[in-house]
Amino acid sequence: EALRQRAASLPDQGALRGCGGGLLAALAFGLLARLAGGAAGPGRMQHVAPFASSATVYALAAFGLGGLVGGLLATAWQRRRSSVSTVD
Repeated sequence: EALRQRAASLPDQGALRGCGGGLLAALAFGLLARLAGGAAGPGRMQHVAPFASSATVYALAAFGLGGLVGGLLATAWQRRRSSVSTVD
């Protein structure tokens, strides 16, 4: 019941919520990429870590787009489901 009260009723609300969630997830991913790293062996392998800035940029694109599509699909599904339940 609580989820129905906070459901996005318009596609732009669902898109904004999904994209915002994706962007927050991408920033968290970038932070984790920055913290990752360490020794993987002696010599040249002593400092191994991902390029945090590149990982964050790619994550912003991937998670943002995924959240956008997911938000739109979830909103469409909720609208369809609410229109079917009101007809019954």
